[in-house]
Amino acid sequence: MTNRKELMDPALLRPGRFEVQIEVGLPDEEGREEIFSIHTREMRENGILSTDVNLKELAANTTRFSGAEIAGVVRGAASYALERKYADAKEPMIVTRKDFVDSLISISPAYTQSESHIVSQYLPTNYFSLTTDHESIITSLLELSSSIQSQTAVVTASNMIGLTDFGKIEYIHQVFKDAFSSSHSLIVLDDVHRLVEYVQVGDRVSVSHSLMHVLSTLLSYSISP
Repeated sequence: MTNRKELMDPALLRPGRFEVQIEVGLPDEEGREEIFSIHTREMRENGILSTDVNLKELAANTTRFSGAEIAGVVRGAASYALERKYADAKEPMIVTRKDFVDSLISISPAYTQSESHIVSQYLPTNYFSLTTDHESIITSLLELSSSIQSQTAVVTASNMIGLTDFGKIEYIHQVFKDAFSSSHSLIVLDDVHRLVEYVQVGDRVSVSHSLMHVLSTLLSYSISP
């Protein structure tokens, strides 16, 4: 079992070697609640899970978390409770809601790009204030990425420096593939003309037809609800 199929030797995926390939996407909210329930079962059975822990709340706030990352959240919460116990032997061993909140703060899902990264990448420096248009764009991006609570990816030419056309296609395709695995996602295409290697000399224009084809295909792809 692997979550990085793209790293496998294509020879291993030839017909006759793996008859069935099943892609298991990220769990939805109901699935995340079930995963939390499984990993906290021993806590409940041993009476160390506080009554203020709401699994539905945890599931709602762990969008884009994989099962392994949710297990990490539970382990992190348990470690915070153990720290209190070691600090004070009289302290009862109880895993509280705050322990889970602290654990969530320290763990970020692998496929999520933080809002602070968008700000640092697109907020101009050495200026006292933004133009109205620029501020509107930044605000809209942050509001949207925050409201959907899922993956926010930025595709920019600077991330593809040194890549061949095939490498660029693989990079762009992977970004879209990760976004397609989520019910909600936001992809920002920064400097599209650079992405497709648009060059104009006089009346002559040249672009990378392979990159144009990939982008146009992915942008027109319809995702089933």
